[in-house]
Amino acid sequence: MIRSSTIEISRAKNGREVIVKIAEEKDLKDIFKIIRERRKERAEREREPKIQELTAEEKAWWAVSITNSDPDTRTLLVQLNQNIVGQLTIGRHKSVTDNTVVVLSLDVIRTYRSNGLARMLMNCALSEAKDSLNAELVELWAIVQNTHAVNLYRSVGFQQTGEILRSKDKTWCGQPADRIHMIKHLQG
Repeated sequence: MIRSSTIEISRAKNGREVIVKIAEEKDLKDIFKIIRERRKERAEREREPKIQELTAEEKAWWAVSITNSDPDTRTLLVQLNQNIVGQLTIGRHKSVTDNTVVVLSLDVIRTYRSNGLARMLMNCALSEAKDSLNAELVELWAIVQNTHAVNLYRSVGFQQTGEILRSKDKTWCGQPADRIHMIKHLQG
């Protein structure tokens, strides 16, 4: 069955039309642009001299997950003014049970934030996890210092499990980036 890639059409906080859709192979260039923007932002925040470019292995992983060669992964895109400005990827991870989906990445380009786009992506991803991937539980790891992200996850029903992963190498604004484990049970 071939289905439309559009999941939802809505309005951003600024009143503009927003489309959330499932990524297709033709969207890879836009996804790479979003990831590069995120890495550029990280380099600025951490005062790193150089942006880490996507490796061939990373590009290959994205290509497989986007082309549905991996039936357990979904990448959702948010489009505003005909531009792809954010992405959220969910999937099963080999370390979790069959009924659990992990949020692998969530990015909205900085200039488009505070319009409710990440929330739209997250709500659509939760529906996709339940309806298409038959998940009962969604989990993620959030950087404690990234309060905007943590607050978003809490607002859509994620709860902290109490588990904290102490960072040895990841940083957030020059400080160790401890991560908290969060879960959301999907209702039947």
